[in-house]
Amino acid sequence: MEDSTNEIEIVERFVLLVHQFCAVIDDASNLDRAEILGRVYPLLPRLIDQAIAMPRVEEAEDAEEVESDEALPRKSGSTHEERWSLFELLQEKLGDWDRYSEVFDPARDMIPIVGSLADDLADTYFDLKEGLALQEAGETEPSRVIWEWRFSFDIHWGEHALSALRSLYFRFRENN
Repeated sequence: MEDSTNEIEIVERFVLLVHQFCAVIDDASNLDRAEILGRVYPLLPRLIDQAIAMPRVEEAEDAEEVESDEALPRKSGSTHEERWSLFELLQEKLGDWDRYSEVFDPARDMIPIVGSLADDLADTYFDLKEGLALQEAGETEPSRVIWEWRFSFDIHWGEHALSALRSLYFRFRENN
């Protein structure tokens, strides 16, 4: 029983952060770049911290094995068009802050690549919304929601959130 209570508390803390992050992105059309990034920047390290703090739970026995993010069933119902529309909106709002250079995997790569802050924020948003949709659908086991968020953090949105955070760190540092 204690483990279940702890899992519920973990989900509740994370859900609060997810709602805060998603509210900023949902309101992006009404905000300017400074407002969007000023609100997102402090949330990114908290989201990353809470994702890392989530326990590693076993995947539900009835869950199908997935080969890629594309194979995951989407409870959030987001479409490719919605994802593209959000990306374009964020790209427009971010302007010249959208593109940045980074080394994709500093443990193996030496050649920088071009990243997109709009892509990072949009992908993080949609992955977080997916776990939120599971949670709001009344998923009976908190461990299933934790597994979804932890899995998607490990394979996808974690890299995007870290890249966004690093890009914003340098942008804010040079503009202060």
